[in-house]
Amino acid sequence: PEKLDCKDLLLRMRNRRTQPPLDLRRTLTQEEVRAMEVAAEGQPREQLLLSILSTVALRNSAIGCLTYGQLVDAQHRPRALCSIPEKGRTVRHFVPPPALLKHVVSFVEWFRPLVPAGVDIFKTYVGNACSFTSPMGTRMLQRFVKRLAHRAGVTGVDVHPQGFRHTLVGLLMDQGVAMATVSKFLGH
Repeated sequence: PEKLDCKDLLLRMRNRRTQPPLDLRRTLTQEEVRAMEVAAEGQPREQLLLSILSTVALRNSAIGCLTYGQLVDAQHRPRALCSIPEKGRTVRHFVPPPALLKHVVSFVEWFRPLVPAGVDIFKTYVGNACSFTSPMGTRMLQRFVKRLAHRAGVTGVDVHPQGFRHTLVGLLMDQGVAMATVSKFLGH
């Protein structure tokens, strides 16, 4: 038997990969995102979470731990610059786009009267509909997004929170934004 080195062995191996189905990991279309926005109308918390996912693309854990005080200042006005703790003890800074600012204002008007007296509203979590004092779990966010997609009639794509990051990357790349800029924007 002849002796092969690793390089020769790799050259002789067959690539057994096949092309995945086209819809396996496709991103959301703008029409699908818009349908989800329509499905969330009249629900300030849902509109806020969807807007954060689609315009800023925060990571799941960052959205779950998002507090009221990270979005608004002491006068309950949207912050001009938000600073959100993310993965690896880093802090992601972003300027909220106009669409997000609109939803923050609506959320503030809806949320403030709901917080019981004596609770520090600036330390309450905005994502958890069941408890102001507990962060929103990753699974809860995944279920929220799937329910919203179902209500919107979005089919043919596996809708999940991370998919909004992929969608935003594709949109920015299609607009000619450099990969380095996109990467920095997403907190990499």
